[in-house]
Amino acid sequence: MVKSIDLLYKRAKKYTETNTELLALKTVDKIADVLSSLTVIVLIVIVFAMFTLFINVGLSLFIGNLLNEYFYHLNLLKFFPSLRLA
Repeated sequence: MVKSIDLLYKRAKKYTETNTELLALKTVDKIADVLSSLTVIVLIVIVFAMFTLFINVGLSLFIGNLLNEYFYHLNLLKFFPSLRLA
C-alpha cells in the first residue's frame, strides 16, 4: 500500500514538472512568434515611412526646380496638400 502511494506521488510529481516545463516552452514559443511578427511590421512601417519621406522631398525639389526657386515649393505644398504623398 505504501509502495503504491509512493509510486503515485512520484508520478504526480513528474507529471507536474513535465506540465510546468511544457507551459514554459509554449510561452517562449508564443513570445518568439509575437516578437518576430512585431519586428517585421515595424521594419515595413519604417521602410514605408522612409520611402514616403524621400518621395516627398524629391517631389518638393522637383517642383522647386520647375519654378526656378526652391522656396516656392514650400508654399505650393502648403496651399495644395493634395500634392503631397503623405
